[in-house]
Amino acid sequence: MGGWVAVGCVVAFAGPAGADTGPAGIEGCVVAGRFSTPTVGGLAVHLGRCTYKATRRAGYLAIGDQWSIVVERASGPVVATTTYSSSNGAHRVCDAVIHEGDRVTVTAVGNSVALAGNPVPAATDFLPTGTGLCVA
Repeated sequence: MGGWVAVGCVVAFAGPAGADTGPAGIEGCVVAGRFSTPTVGGLAVHLGRCTYKATRRAGYLAIGDQWSIVVERASGPVVATTTYSSSNGAHRVCDAVIHEGDRVTVTAVGNSVALAGNPVPAATDFLPTGTGLCVA
């Protein structure tokens, strides 16, 4: 299942990709540690850091050894923060660990690339798990 997320993210974000909402409701952040691209169709590769607010379930994919995905989830007045990163040994691919309403910050340094979001167009949204499957 985690492979599906990786393939879906790479396919959907193969062109310039990035923060918030892009074509057909694709949403998320793509961040590289050494380069960025101009925004095309609402999406870009961001240099260093990007933040978005999730409107639906999502996952992440990371490559390299200097990346992090920080998920902030509000439950009433309490905000729980979960950090997935190369420095804390987190898996490189996770599906459905981001929920609707979460604030997500994606960071990459050096040769790392990280993306978080939902690469599936909103009208046909489907993620294979509801609870978060992590691999690699």
